[in-house]
Amino acid sequence: IKVMSGTNTVWHNRHDLGFESSSDDDHDDHLHFDGGQSPASSSGPDMDHRRLKKTSRAAWDAQAHDQRQKQSRTWDHHLPNLTPLTVEQIYIRRRLIRRGIPCRIRPEVWSWACSISIMSSSHPGEFSRLLEQSRHYKEPTVAQEQIEKDLQRTFPNHPFYRTQSGLDALRSSLTAFAIRNPHIGYSQSMNFVAGLLNLLFDAERSYWMLIAIVERILPRDFYDQSLLGCRVELGVLRILIRKMLPEVDAILTKFNIDILVVCVGWFLPLFVNTLPIETVLRVWDCLLVEGEKVLFRISLALLKLHVNDLSECRDANHVIKVLTRIGKDQYDGDALMHQAFKKIGTLKRSTISKFRAVCREKEENVEKALNERRRQY
Repeated sequence: IKVMSGTNTVWHNRHDLGFESSSDDDHDDHLHFDGGQSPASSSGPDMDHRRLKKTSRAAWDAQAHDQRQKQSRTWDHHLPNLTPLTVEQIYIRRRLIRRGIPCRIRPEVWSWACSISIMSSSHPGEFSRLLEQSRHYKEPTVAQEQIEKDLQRTFPNHPFYRTQSGLDALRSSLTAFAIRNPHIGYSQSMNFVAGLLNLLFDAERSYWMLIAIVERILPRDFYDQSLLGCRVELGVLRILIRKMLPEVDAILTKFNIDILVVCVGWFLPLFVNTLPIETVLRVWDCLLVEGEKVLFRISLALLKLHVNDLSECRDANHVIKVLTRIGKDQYDGDALMHQAFKKIGTLKRSTISKFRAVCREKEENVEKALNERRRQY
């Protein structure tokens, strides 16, 4: 299948993506994009965990090649030619997409799912025009200053972002987006979303993918300055946990844990920094086709997969430690997808909409109260 114009090199695994060094002393951020933090101590429980992680990683890598070959044969059988594929046909084939899109055609499928060609052809020259506009500013905007600060923090150990061309591409995608969406500008974690896109697409196509994700797939104010939309979605997740995962809810209630403090780090970067790269891509395969409801399914699945670990916790600190580690070793994307789409149960959009209306009213009232307090002082 011919790779479309506007895509970068299509990587087939985490080694090709550049998130793992050849050294035996790999840092976690090569796998989990955790921002270049120091590796764990060389002794004690953390080191044991790292050895276990290396073992599970090796076991998964041993199966990956055969699974990718089988996956490609399945796609070749169903979609011998991707060119005539329509968005409607992609939705019909969502079961196939849940099993994973082969890396060699992932950029094309994502582009078709998000109608990138239609969007870009409807606004010819927009990307270049916005970048040219940014060059004529007398001084950097607030968004541009924030983007510059976060460029060096975006996958700092990735070889692509150690180059000037990599940083320039990321800067261009984010700058153009900020000018198109002045009510958002630049929001926290957006660098990781755009950063991953720039590993699969060139800067302009990454821009259009980012537009599709923020303007079409996620709630309209998910990334606005107050993160109102994200806060609403987190509120919906908390209701879903209470109704669908009573064991987890009981644990959170018992130790007075605010799960949303952890889950905001799942939602804003769309699970980048939470899951290994190969699993992040599997989640995005579904997210881009099926929409924001996937965020809830994946979150509930991750919690359900770790309910036994949470049940063994004896204090709040232990619960928080387990919650912050959730997903870090989830190399088995098939297990996560099975849990999310087969075990969680029915998740109707009408139900989510009802919960969302309740949470939105609550969050808007909170925001009004805060604004009123600011005016008083």
